[in-house]
Amino acid sequence: MTIDLFLDFKTKMISKDHLICKLKRNFIFIIFFPTVVFSQISIEMEKINGIYMIPCKVNGLSLRFVLDTGASNVSISKTEALFMLKNGYLSKDDIGEKEYYSLADGKTVEGLIINLKNIEIGDINLTNVKASIVLEQKAPLLLGQTVLEKLGTYKIDGNKLILEDYNSDIKKSSVLDEKNGFKSLKLGTHLSALPFFKNSEFIVNEKGNKAYCHIKDAPGDLKTVFDLKMDAILTTFDYNTKILIGIELVKVYKEIIINGESKQTSFNEYKYINDLYSKALKLKPTFFSQDFLNSNKIAAYEGAYAYYKGNNVLLSVGVVNTGFKLTEENDIEHTTILKINYYKIDNESIESLFEKF
Repeated sequence: MTIDLFLDFKTKMISKDHLICKLKRNFIFIIFFPTVVFSQISIEMEKINGIYMIPCKVNGLSLRFVLDTGASNVSISKTEALFMLKNGYLSKDDIGEKEYYSLADGKTVEGLIINLKNIEIGDINLTNVKASIVLEQKAPLLLGQTVLEKLGTYKIDGNKLILEDYNSDIKKSSVLDEKNGFKSLKLGTHLSALPFFKNSEFIVNEKGNKAYCHIKDAPGDLKTVFDLKMDAILTTFDYNTKILIGIELVKVYKEIIINGESKQTSFNEYKYINDLYSKALKLKPTFFSQDFLNSNKIAAYEGAYAYYKGNNVLLSVGVVNTGFKLTEENDIEHTTILKINYYKIDNESIESLFEKF
């Protein structure tokens, strides 16, 4: 979703392009985030022939997995998958499309994408984890990145897996999932049940099956995040079902650059909001890499786009740099936008969700 629906950033022809280019090279933002304290969790493993085995319960079934930091996701063999299907630990609805996987020995094998509704590791309970069935009878059970990325920073100490900044997945995600949106706007709600839309206009993208709306008559408190006043609030609906699937709040900053520097108001407020979200969610932000931002043509600086992930809701907070221009007074003006997004998760990757923001 873009804010071009209601904001006009038309600029005049700039005659001093070389000056602006030089400014872009020298204009550096440094962002410092306050420290958030998290508890440490220790999980017992078994080391066999140099391989760490970790006990887990998958949909209630006790299994032992190889801890494999190089594996992209969780994988189980055809033998375990058939047993789980036969005994009700998996259903046909949990099984998706085919994929092909490269094993450690370089061999390529066929597999199926599946959704594991629940994985228990010690006292930790993870839900809706992407996994794969490797269609070989004796393929090992691997615990890969689709689980490890949910556990935060970790280290191995002897036979223990130490989670250094984890204080329970339920606690991490409960606030986002319980709120299920922003204030009175709840994700998954039908358009007819939402307020403030009587005078609103929708822009429809039939190809993308989305309808976008700027809530023009939204009250001031609905445009306030903690104590920060935002400029506008936008919503995204599924075009066919009329169900709310996305919420975006934006604030636009236009600052004059003096001697190659600005007040950096947008970045100061960005880190301020991130600090408040971290404390409220008891979860430190995860940052998108600059390479990923560049590949998606999001002009943000390193560390200037973060997200918080619940089981059902994804929250992102980011600063977008829209560029520089010369004003009528011949001053250099820098425009940035603070964007806060809530989006419903439906077994989608963070990267695919990001493309919808």
